[in-house]
Amino acid sequence: MNKTKVKNLYWQILGASKVYAVKELEYVNGAFSELDGNEDNEVIHFTWSNDVGHDFCVTITENGLNEATVTDNYIQLIDNEGEEFVIELFKLQKVTIKNDFSILEDKVYSKE
Repeated sequence: MNKTKVKNLYWQILGASKVYAVKELEYVNGAFSELDGNEDNEVIHFTWSNDVGHDFCVTITENGLNEATVTDNYIQLIDNEGEEFVIELFKLQKVTIKNDFSILEDKVYSKE
């Protein structure tokens, strides 16, 4: 097992603000357990609900991270049942608010 790869993917997923399950077309929630070097260690549990309220979950082991492939911005994970689970990571960033309102002086605002 490539422990460096496992740690790297784990920390990137953990550090994401949002995780999007590509095939499921849903943002998912993640619950994380500590890495311990055991291939069968279940380290990530993704959960989500679809439009009609059905709940789903996918469990990723350390071996699932080890077997993952990265293509473009997608991570193809292998869940604990051997199925592919494709995710995309998003990061929320702080927006710097500009305190220069002079650019608004020439604008006319109306209630139209």
